[in-house]
Amino acid sequence: MDKQRNSKQRKPTPLPFTVVVDTREQIPWGFPEDTLTVTKKLNAGDYSILGYENVVAIERKSLNDLINTVIHGRRRFMHELERLETVAYRCVAIEGTVGDVLAGKYNSDAFPQSIIGSILWFERFYGVPFHWWHDRQIASYMGINWLRHVYKVIAE
Repeated sequence: MDKQRNSKQRKPTPLPFTVVVDTREQIPWGFPEDTLTVTKKLNAGDYSILGYENVVAIERKSLNDLINTVIHGRRRFMHELERLETVAYRCVAIEGTVGDVLAGKYNSDAFPQSIIGSILWFERFYGVPFHWWHDRQIASYMGINWLRHVYKVIAE
């Protein structure tokens, strides 16, 4: 029992890289205090790793932004996904759940089936995985850990 409690209280190892936040990211994710970040214009995505900007990218979408983008900004979003296609390690991080979409927890009259269908099509056509990371706080946590995992792969 003590081992479990101690492991939960341990601080995560500081990141061996600097997180790049795109200059157009209006409200960046919150990262742990010891996380080094720089703001820089990225060709693809909202987050990357310094020195690997053309290799790693996370495109962040709040649920309402995703719905609006899929329904009204589809052409622009397709261009974003085309840029992501050029990046080896890429994903779209959604701050919401499929359940939120099915329950209509967004500011649009778009049909949930249309939204889910579009996302599945985008994943297949552009080869960019969409990760449903529950909410902004969890998305930030998962995003930093996704970057950590990718860094281990590319830096070796």
